[in-house]
Amino acid sequence: MTRDEIIAKWDGMAPRERDAWVAEVVFGSKIVSVADDDDFHVELPSVGGITACIILPRYTTDISAAWTVVDASKTEFLVRRRTCGLGYRAWVSLSRYDASAGVSINSPSASEAICLAAIIAKLRPAV
Repeated sequence: MTRDEIIAKWDGMAPRERDAWVAEVVFGSKIVSVADDDDFHVELPSVGGITACIILPRYTTDISAAWTVVDASKTEFLVRRRTCGLGYRAWVSLSRYDASAGVSINSPSASEAICLAAIIAKLRPAV
């Protein structure tokens, strides 16, 4: 997917759908059910043949959950508040060897910026 296609898909999703997409793309989780209370249940990747099913964290609205996205990305991340209170900017490195190679995204919240930047970085077309 291109950056514009990813952003268009993101813009058309509800917050919990975005959380589910983050779980699938960043963590490799599988969505197994959606409860009536809008809680998605995910199956975590199997470790040693043991499968766990948990309620999906709120990556796009809870900053503590968004930091797990940063940790899972295993790359350099920079998040900062934009001037004049115009939201946040997240930047994620695409290369260990080229500091200029990265994805930058602006969003109203830090957690959304982190999640969208991580998805773009994971789904970017091969260069």
